[in-house]
Amino acid sequence: MRLAAKRFDRVIHLHATNRMHLLTLAAGIPRRLGWRRKCAWALTDSLPDVKKEGLKHEALYNFDLLAPLGISARAGELRAHFPLTEKNKQSLDELLRHHGVDTAKPWVIFNPSASCPSKIWPAERFAELADKIRSVYAVELMAIGTRADRLYTERLHKAAHSPVHDLSGRLSLGMLGVLLSRAALLISNDSGPGHVANAVGTPVISIFGRKQPGLSPLRWGPLDSGSRVVWKDVGCETCAAHLCPIHFLCLDAIQTSDVMAQIGAFEKRLTPAGTPV
Repeated sequence: MRLAAKRFDRVIHLHATNRMHLLTLAAGIPRRLGWRRKCAWALTDSLPDVKKEGLKHEALYNFDLLAPLGISARAGELRAHFPLTEKNKQSLDELLRHHGVDTAKPWVIFNPSASCPSKIWPAERFAELADKIRSVYAVELMAIGTRADRLYTERLHKAAHSPVHDLSGRLSLGMLGVLLSRAALLISNDSGPGHVANAVGTPVISIFGRKQPGLSPLRWGPLDSGSRVVWKDVGCETCAAHLCPIHFLCLDAIQTSDVMAQIGAFEKRLTPAGTPV
């Protein structure tokens, strides 16, 4: 009833679910575009769902849904956007003062969590990486995540010999955007903060597991071509994702040295250790 009251002309379903397809039909929205699955008969315009082929970025697949409306996009043309508000800037400043973050040094942010075990590089590797980074660069290190992600940030914090500010559960989405906009670099599992960082102009080193076209860096990696992906093929013929019978060997195969090698591409954004700040 609330949707119907808005009198929308069109709805674009980026994610196919029975509930949403039926809901927008019941709301009387005249034109309903989406993927040909999950009650596709409730749509007025549908496309075959080929996204599992992983032949291009998810953003480009989403633009395919707009083709019936005469809207198109090409690789290299897309730019993500994330709003940064003064209120969120002030809230972040207050939080960073509380944590004693040195704002004169470059910031390197860690995101050690993700939505699925098949996307989570061990927190202890992040801790080892933190120590290696601090041995080379004079930077402030921070870890982010939701309140539910504290399991990973606490493991990182306990295993690291270098100080890492744990901001998990303390950032609103808007504050996260501001934090990442001020950071020199984000090192992240395959997860949402990587896309937020891209949207605010901060480079990402994105750590990927899983060998499956529909879950690949080509489809889900950073949209910004200046960012980097760390991924290793360990020879799996079929990827079982979260049901992996070999304990996520693809993630375990990624060493901190692999990530450090990618950090070299962003040295100009960092301060060498021993440099007066």
